[in-house]
Amino acid sequence: MNFYKSLSIAGKIRYTIMLVSGIALLIVTTSFVALEFFSSRKALAERIEVLADFISINSTAALSFEDEVTAQKLLHSLKAEAAIIQAVLYLNDWQVFTSYSLADRSIASIDSEDLSWFMGLEQLDQAEFRFDSDDMDLVKPIIFDEEVIGYLFIETSLGPLYDNVFKSMLVAGGLLIVIMLTVFRLSQVLQRRISGPIQQLAEGMDEVSNRQNFSLRLP
Repeated sequence: MNFYKSLSIAGKIRYTIMLVSGIALLIVTTSFVALEFFSSRKALAERIEVLADFISINSTAALSFEDEVTAQKLLHSLKAEAAIIQAVLYLNDWQVFTSYSLADRSIASIDSEDLSWFMGLEQLDQAEFRFDSDDMDLVKPIIFDEEVIGYLFIETSLGPLYDNVFKSMLVAGGLLIVIMLTVFRLSQVLQRRISGPIQQLAEGMDEVSNRQNFSLRLP
């Protein structure tokens, strides 16, 4: 507050305009980035769910007849989505049937974290999502003749999503700087129009007080 009190009238006007504009723009920018993140995450989830629907529908025969080769070909079609890290087809008892990995590493078993999540899903009859800090997991039951014959698990990296959000933040930050510079310039023009007459009045009062010039007329 001491800094604000030490400012001249013109400085206070500029400071107030910049502060209010900065807060408003910061709120708008933060809202824009948050909206971009959640809308992009939703779009990614919808895209992965469409792929999961395709795999689950076309893998019913492979699971029923234990055709691992066909099932593996289906999972490898997920290469078209670069964000997918790995995918696993499970039997209805959660035993691994076949898998696909972006790093071409075999997946022999379910890790404890995924197993705990799977077991916590009661009567799974539709796709379920789980979001971590760096990836998104989907598990979907594969149903044939109203019976669950297996499950599909897909792990997707959120790295590309964060890259897009970071780019949006850079664009928003650049616009914020440009707008604030424009506001600063406008604040200078406005403060001269607002404080100019006040400054003239103060100078006139000093003239009258110091020189006893009562005939002084302000423009």
